[in-house]
Amino acid sequence: MKNFIGIAALLSCSACFSSSDFKPTDDEVAKIETALQRHRCVGALDGWRRSYSRMPVFDTADFDAGGQGDELRHPDRFDKRIVELRLERADGRSIMPGRRDLKSYDDFALMECREPGCLGGGYMIQRDELAIECGKR
Repeated sequence: MKNFIGIAALLSCSACFSSSDFKPTDDEVAKIETALQRHRCVGALDGWRRSYSRMPVFDTADFDAGGQGDELRHPDRFDKRIVELRLERADGRSIMPGRRDLKSYDDFALMECREPGCLGGGYMIQRDELAIECGKR
């Protein structure tokens, strides 16, 4: 019985991760964008370039090797429960409004995004909760 419980716990935890899918589903993005439109720091989405990615999961070996060399650690698992997001204020020239179609997680991780024209945050899917870092806007 104890082995069954341990195996069940392991399987339920492994269901939280996706092997390579860093992109949230269209339904998840629709929920996020509905919440963004209601947020006091965002409002109308046509003024923002929006990027979404699932939260990467690193193991202890990634952290142990983290200070060695200049190479970027590439996650191979992503948490299905959390979506990271980045919003950049569109200027109509170099930053166009709309969703960014990211080809890999590196496109998200290497994105430069600075205040005041940038917001970062996350969306907790199971709790249907949006968290955005926007100060006193």
